[in-house]
Amino acid sequence: MQPVPTDEPLPHEVPLPAAEPTEGQNRGQRANEFLRFLGGYFDKSLNIYKLFYFFFFAAFGSVYPLMAVYFKQLGMNAAQAGALIGIRPLIQFFAAPFWTGLAEKWRKCRLILIVSTACWLIFTVAIAIVNPAPFGCLVESENRSTEVVVAGDFDIALSQRKRIINNPHERWSQMVGENPIMLDKAGQPGLAMPRYSTVVYSTAEIGKAFVIILFLMIIGEFTSAPANSLADIATQAAIEGKSENYGRQRMFGSIGWGIAMFIVGIGLDLSTTFFKHPCRFPAEREKNYIMCFATFTLFMLCALAVSTQFHFDNDAPGGAGSEQMYLKVMKDKFRDSVINRGRTMKDRGRLDEDGNPEPLHEEPGGQSIKGTDEQILEQQLGIHGLQHQQQPGDPQKQQEQQNPYSTEGATWQFRTWIRVLPVYLNPRLGAFLFVTFFMGIGNGIVFSLLFWHLQDIGGGPTLFGVASIVNHISELLAYMHSDKLINSIGHIRVLYLGLLANICRFLFVSWVERAWWVLPFEFLQGLTHAATWAAVCSYISQNIPVEARPASQGLLQGVHHGLGRGLGAIFGGLVTAKY
Repeated sequence: MQPVPTDEPLPHEVPLPAAEPTEGQNRGQRANEFLRFLGGYFDKSLNIYKLFYFFFFAAFGSVYPLMAVYFKQLGMNAAQAGALIGIRPLIQFFAAPFWTGLAEKWRKCRLILIVSTACWLIFTVAIAIVNPAPFGCLVESENRSTEVVVAGDFDIALSQRKRIINNPHERWSQMVGENPIMLDKAGQPGLAMPRYSTVVYSTAEIGKAFVIILFLMIIGEFTSAPANSLADIATQAAIEGKSENYGRQRMFGSIGWGIAMFIVGIGLDLSTTFFKHPCRFPAEREKNYIMCFATFTLFMLCALAVSTQFHFDNDAPGGAGSEQMYLKVMKDKFRDSVINRGRTMKDRGRLDEDGNPEPLHEEPGGQSIKGTDEQILEQQLGIHGLQHQQQPGDPQKQQEQQNPYSTEGATWQFRTWIRVLPVYLNPRLGAFLFVTFFMGIGNGIVFSLLFWHLQDIGGGPTLFGVASIVNHISELLAYMHSDKLINSIGHIRVLYLGLLANICRFLFVSWVERAWWVLPFEFLQGLTHAATWAAVCSYISQNIPVEARPASQGLLQGVHHGLGRGLGAIFGGLVTAKY
């Protein structure tokens, strides 16, 4: 009899039960997973980009969040400070795509990156040099009456008066938001004194300083605008299309900003010594902001040095990266022409159906390159000579013309923005674009005037540094878990939560009377900015055609970071100065 077939395995085929991993193996597995996790964040080949983001944003965080209180100490009002701060993102909105497009067209991305980073350094340091000429000092006499003493009488004033007023903010503490304090002196109208200083300026001198700094802001921002965009282009090329790795590099910018702001905040509280103060002795809460500009210079010099090591694939020959590629291609060409000369010469005689030579070389992607060795070398290096320009019938050229959303080069070019605007005629997408703009206005008000307001209610630079740390920790946590939040409650509800948190945050800041109580609500920064921004970008990406996504994301960033933040700072300054 034949044995009845059965599906049961034979005894020698029965798999043995898997052994339970020991505790040591579990620890080793967890350690390996942790090391692989860290490897994604600390890839040595990407360290140059991490360093640039860290130094660049550490420099930015050393001085620009404090610009409002710095201008306040120069005697400017909230409208002037808001205009100076708001003009930057507005100029960037137009200048960044302009310069990035030229960098791609001229193939000078690294050169323009270096020049723009140097412009950050030059024009920011120039702002520190501009100061209104002091008119005099406010002093208090023996009968406790105040008097403005002109500059030529400083020595006499110090010998005849008891002391300089060290706490003028106590006398005018009810004037929250107002700056400067207008003073009256017989025969000399238009005198003003910053709230936390004893130096008296004429309003005409303050106006002159405002105009000069505004000019420096416009020129400086126009020339330095492409630095961040070009760094993003180089980073995205280096990560080879892995979008999650971009956030891991960009994260170091937030770390640098938070650390620098915290250190500078503590240092400012200790920087009460002036090399040459107009009134000999500073007021109690007067700070020496030269320390901020010095820290900015140090970090930006480091960022400038790092930027010289960036490599752009489409740059013209002459850089280090181009030279290495040239040597590699020449080596391959020599090998093909010497070792495989017989086969190569034999293949050269073959023609395709159109009568053209058969392709001799293949690109890594599988695309063939035709032509002479010189033409092949030029194509591999990205060099297009006059004799090898594309003809009108070139398929690649026709494909670019057929794709209206082509974003080769700068993804923020205006032509792609204009072509993608009809997509936002959809009511839902248009509402998201408006909310993005509205959030930018709120962020512009917070960035420009939050520290101004906290200083008025008793806050100091240490509080500013701690608040910055809280903000960035909140943002990092929100970005790390934003996908889970969006998947669990949806894009619309995340947007609702963000707008509601914005309302609570603004109302609380306006009601609080003790500056340090603002910290718990500063932790909402992650929800009011990071989570909502992630929800907006994710929603737009899922509801817009694939070919239009790069342009739509560029438009979102321009509307939010450019128009929204710029107009928010200007609008907030005007409202504060008026009401």
